[in-house]
Amino acid sequence: MSCTSVPQRACEDAVMALELRLDEHLNKVGRLVRSLVVNRCPHHRDPTPSAANIHDLLDTTAILSRNRNAGAYPVSNELQVSPCHAHFRKILDAANADPQNVVRVKMFLRKFGAWLQINPHWLEMFPDLQSRPTRHTIRSKLHEGRIIQMVATAIPTEG
Repeated sequence: MSCTSVPQRACEDAVMALELRLDEHLNKVGRLVRSLVVNRCPHHRDPTPSAANIHDLLDTTAILSRNRNAGAYPVSNELQVSPCHAHFRKILDAANADPQNVVRVKMFLRKFGAWLQINPHWLEMFPDLQSRPTRHTIRSKLHEGRIIQMVATAIPTEG
């Protein structure tokens, strides 16, 4: 029969508790990257998802305004900006996130003249001046008839 001292037993209990917490943590983070494919959004021709989660971080791929059925882009700012924002909301919904979980949005624009169409959607999605994400706008040579594309980073709520 072995005799274990109180301090040694307390130490063994602490080690076992730490091992259990470590196991729980490894099980929780074991699913390092989780792809998110949103069927109601246009997909890339490349094999990329709509977004991906790693731990509590969500990052989207390019959010496009292409018509899923026709495969083409509308020709005007107005007709591209609205669907692009609608697809953004669908991705957030699918990720169990809402606009308040968004940290940053990057907008790639062919020309900077789309503000009249972009700002109303932005204000609808983020009405509170004190809780808006950052918005970075980059003038870019977009291809395939694109006028706008977006990417976003969010921290969704667990659910």
